[in-house]
Amino acid sequence: MFSDELYIESNLSRIKKRWGLTDDGELIRTQFCVLQPVWYKGLSSMLKLSNSKDEDRGFELLECWDGHGAVKIYEREPLAILMQRATGQRSLKRLVLDGKEAFANEIICEVVGTIHAKNCTGQIDLLPLVDWFGSLRQSAVSHGGILMVCNSIARELLNSPWQETALHGDIHYDNVLDFDESGWQVIDPKALWGERTFDYANLFLNPTPEIALPKQRIICLVKQLSLYPSIDPSRLLKWVAAYTGLSASWLIEEGKDPKVPVSVAELVLSELGIPI
Repeated sequence: MFSDELYIESNLSRIKKRWGLTDDGELIRTQFCVLQPVWYKGLSSMLKLSNSKDEDRGFELLECWDGHGAVKIYEREPLAILMQRATGQRSLKRLVLDGKEAFANEIICEVVGTIHAKNCTGQIDLLPLVDWFGSLRQSAVSHGGILMVCNSIARELLNSPWQETALHGDIHYDNVLDFDESGWQVIDPKALWGERTFDYANLFLNPTPEIALPKQRIICLVKQLSLYPSIDPSRLLKWVAAYTGLSASWLIEEGKDPKVPVSVAELVLSELGIPI
């Protein structure tokens, strides 16, 4: 939890004065940032202050996307942004839980297609996917088994990427929000660089284990996403296998149970016909 009170208080006070902000809600704390609902020039806004350079890389990417499929940024400085506040009442996660997943996925594909179409190449610092997969490489050596298989697939994909672009890196049903008249927009990008198919892999682990785990759901999701011309079904499954291995590796590093991503990885590898 971001809890450096002196850093938070001094910077919040300075930034609010500099940008002419008025509080409109309680401070929200997460692991790497604090958020403050505010008013800015009559606009309902959200101030976000971080202590993470990785978060700051995401701030840069949001600014580059400039409201095209992503939350609109009003002001930015190192480790801080002021952005449009999501005031819509709709929720993609709620749609999925209510049995309307296909509709939610259509929205996500439209939004992801929009951000992928915006050229941010060379304008900002993006982390290559090969670096993002470092934890999987280490876990494959340490634990072997299915992680070794997932790492082998990841290595194959990373060595021969298709259609590289600026990636969000953490697309799921709670990271695409309803901004009312502005429509659906992404928040909280990881700001990666690599093959665009990767940005769809995290959907297979969301929004809940109960929804993610049935094999039929995986088959249906691949079928739907593959209707979009830039997505090859076999390659998508391989990216899901790679990503589930990475997700499992992160959980192992945190001392948590990797059961869900490992279970999805087993289902995907079975669908690909790859032995474990």
